[in-house]
Amino acid sequence: MAILLNCYLVIQTPLNDSEKISRKEITNSIIIEKVVKQDEQLELKHIRFIIQPEEDNGESSSRNQVVQQNKINIFDTMMERARQPYFSMQKREDIRCDILYNDVITLLRNKQKNGWSGVNSESFANKFVERLVALLWYIDPHREKLIARLLKLPDIFNELEQYQHNESYNKFYFTGHHKKEQLSHKKLEKLVKSLELSIEQPWANDDKWIDFIIQVLLLIKNINKYIIYLQEINQKMNTIHNSNVSTHNPGCDLMVYTIEASDSIHSKYEELSDFLFEKDSYKFFDLDEYTSHNVIQKYNYIKNLQLNVPVTIYRYYQGNYLRTINYIWKVPLRNDH
Repeated sequence: MAILLNCYLVIQTPLNDSEKISRKEITNSIIIEKVVKQDEQLELKHIRFIIQPEEDNGESSSRNQVVQQNKINIFDTMMERARQPYFSMQKREDIRCDILYNDVITLLRNKQKNGWSGVNSESFANKFVERLVALLWYIDPHREKLIARLLKLPDIFNELEQYQHNESYNKFYFTGHHKKEQLSHKKLEKLVKSLELSIEQPWANDDKWIDFIIQVLLLIKNINKYIIYLQEINQKMNTIHNSNVSTHNPGCDLMVYTIEASDSIHSKYEELSDFLFEKDSYKFFDLDEYTSHNVIQKYNYIKNLQLNVPVTIYRYYQGNYLRTINYIWKVPLRNDH
């Protein structure tokens, strides 16, 4: 079947007297008609294109069949992908949290070889991993606190690579010079509720996920217990702060005593002794500035204190997570009274 394409073009051009009224030029398959009126300044050109079809010699039909066979059916591709197990892609490890993210994916691949399946598998998988990693990252520096409350991580999460080497993922929490963020029951609640949104999705009820989901539910259960513990502590502290009654018994929690001057002292007390010798009497300061951070060394230092000047020690136990206050000041010699 021939295809006819008509194109009309109107051009204003001056005419020569020698031009004829009508002329036809045939060039290959293009027929050009010029219709010209003498003494007029308008020329109408009618261009008509005729395209001849390619003769069918059998090759065109076979070529079309091959092209049709090679065409990718997008729906077949979608169905094929839906049948394949899906796992979240690992990240480039720019920060320590990315290491935890990748280790969680590795753990999932080892424990759940079939992964996620279905049209929305990618969305479900990525959200679940992100929410699980967010909770694990937040509690990572505080695992010892959970263990102290008999709320350790479920066994499956102890298989994470860093935990197998007794290491933490959030090392900056311990090495960085910044304020250490304590666990907040509000933030824990937010992270747990977010993770529960993934657990409530239909894929989590699949039989292949039962073992892993049970471990996640156990993690959520332990975190919820710790949330209750934090809420109880906060409530008690609010009651104490708003109370006019002292929570400590001065007879048990407060100790004040005097240490007489010694003629011979240990070398580790010389710096403190020289410092006190130069200070005015009854000018107190914090003894912890001269004691070790090691609990045992600090205990022995205060217990065996020897100085070349008489001093008074004031010790008060504040309770809970607050440290014991240790104040010291020089007092006059007894013969000066």
